[in-house]
Amino acid sequence: MRILSKLFIGIFSFVAIQSAFAVGGLFVNIDDITAGESSTLRISGLIAKENIGLELVRPDNTTIHFTKQADTNGVVSTKIYALHIQKSGEYALNILRTFGLKNKITEHFTVFPGAPSAYKTKVKLEDASIVADGETAARFVVSVKDAYGNPIYSAPVRVVSSRNEDLVLYPKSSNKYGEVRGTVKSKTPGISTLSVIVGDTVIYEKPEIVFYLKNKGLNDVGAPDIGQFLKAQLFEDTEYQEISYFSIEDLPSEVLINKRYTFRVIAKDEDGNIVPNYFGKVRFASSDNQSTLPADYEFDEVDQGAHTFALSIIFGSIGEHTLTVHDTGDFRIAGEATVTVVSGKNVIDNSDEDGITILTPLPGTFRSSRVTITGKAIGTQYIKIEDGPTMLIEELEVDPGGEFVYQTPALADGTHKFRATSVDGELVSEEVTIQIDQSPPTVMLVEIKPKKSMSENEAFTINVASDEPLSAASCVLNEVKTPLTLSGDKFVGTFQAPNKCGVYPISCTIADLLGNELSEPNAEVLEVCASNSNNKVAPTAITNLSATAGEEKVTLFWSPAKDDRGVAQYRIIYGTAKTSMNQVNVTPDNRTQWYVDGLEKGRKYFFQVFALDADGQASVGSNIVEAMTLGESIHNSAPKNTPTSGGNHWIPAGMALIIGGIFFIITRRRV
Repeated sequence: MRILSKLFIGIFSFVAIQSAFAVGGLFVNIDDITAGESSTLRISGLIAKENIGLELVRPDNTTIHFTKQADTNGVVSTKIYALHIQKSGEYALNILRTFGLKNKITEHFTVFPGAPSAYKTKVKLEDASIVADGETAARFVVSVKDAYGNPIYSAPVRVVSSRNEDLVLYPKSSNKYGEVRGTVKSKTPGISTLSVIVGDTVIYEKPEIVFYLKNKGLNDVGAPDIGQFLKAQLFEDTEYQEISYFSIEDLPSEVLINKRYTFRVIAKDEDGNIVPNYFGKVRFASSDNQSTLPADYEFDEVDQGAHTFALSIIFGSIGEHTLTVHDTGDFRIAGEATVTVVSGKNVIDNSDEDGITILTPLPGTFRSSRVTITGKAIGTQYIKIEDGPTMLIEELEVDPGGEFVYQTPALADGTHKFRATSVDGELVSEEVTIQIDQSPPTVMLVEIKPKKSMSENEAFTINVASDEPLSAASCVLNEVKTPLTLSGDKFVGTFQAPNKCGVYPISCTIADLLGNELSEPNAEVLEVCASNSNNKVAPTAITNLSATAGEEKVTLFWSPAKDDRGVAQYRIIYGTAKTSMNQVNVTPDNRTQWYVDGLEKGRKYFFQVFALDADGQASVGSNIVEAMTLGESIHNSAPKNTPTSGGNHWIPAGMALIIGGIFFIITRRRV
């Protein structure tokens, strides 16, 4: 059976079919590849150290941009990562040059569908019940797809009924759309279950057909539990595999410090076979406390028991380290890989010349707040290490071989500049600059297409982006979490509107390249049956309200609210006690930063923010924050001037505002 499986996968993989082209003075070598696998690209004939641009145009006309530099021989050798070639079809690769006769050279390669997916392949019945007369036929359609939803052409398909009395007619291979259309007939009343096998893969969906006698309806179908009985009989032979351990693959045994690497995690049973029905969540750990690890990941049907973590791990200190992965629900299910981390350059100086060299860390960005500083010092027994103006250690002993190791305390986010010097100041190392980044992204852009209001069960997409590169994104609608897929510079996911009318908040989470996450519980709002309802929808509550105090003023910051018609303004209420927040300020538009001034020095104030939409509907209140203004408290009883806000906005005295059904009189004059 395994030999047949390998033969079948080989038919559809077409892996490593190399195509080479000589165009415009260049020799381009690129692999045709299976969807979801990396493709090797080699371009020769360039000028030494020439910078070129690469544009990958995918079958859906989205474009991925890369820049590469040729080596001293005029060669670019790189990979087109699996993340960007999951869609089967014809791809165009544009090579953009500054030099040469042609500034733009285009070559093509093909991405073929992968092996059939037991979960992505669908079986649809056009007739769920049919008369058992031996002539009337129930129609069905098998849509053969790989793990990425690509239709598979000419796939061998078998359709089997659970009853020998049934006649199943269908073509034995899929058409150009990846479909097999067939019929089922029977003279025997009862329940039939269809099983579909594509090559050697048993498809997960097993639809049932009810056959009934023409004049007796469904009464003669059989015992009430016959359907359950047949299901039990059917699934005895297709019981889920049980996971035993994880295998970490494609991670080199020797890696460079502070360089990103791609690896795969595969769920396996006790015999070493892949477990395609594993849907657990995994967590990573490393013996290298300077490493950057992927965030927790939950396997889904698309993974088929194996997930690739693209450019998601960095080892931050030299030596032998382990990477471990375990199931968060059962820590006994685990896997481990060992790597040797080496420096990216030959910086070890074995000469006897006096001097100090910092070997690690290399310049870069780190998620961990603690860094290991290693190096070599010749000509001094003790050194001191500084981080900019801060002294980290005044007297660190160098071992007899001239090497030193120092573990920093927890460092704050931002830039750090390390320098090692001898105690007498005669020997000084070069400065090494790194960035510590434990902060999540600050901007999340969420877009619903084609519109925010739709009918029940209508399909739509959600696009999520940020002002910085992201490694992952997911959104939750109606308590179902859906991971999004990278498409260009944004993450995209396909959703279906709920089958009941109402207003549904959408929460989303994004992660930067280091795995720092930002979550927005009210990233967007979806309104189902908006055209059938005249009810006005209030905005969602704002989130992440914070306050920064100054002299006689407090500046407020918050994440925007969402509304079906858009947020028009924000209302701020405040006071010196939570029970008496009776002073009001309103922003002139939907900005999410505002300050309230004219406050008393050295006095604590409490603030709460409400969102207002174009219909005058107000959201529920935000969290309440407090801030104490700077300076010494006056504590006089004389009334101060009416507090102002925003700095440059005037409201005429006596202006009346009606907001959310409440009448306010706001006066304004110079202070």
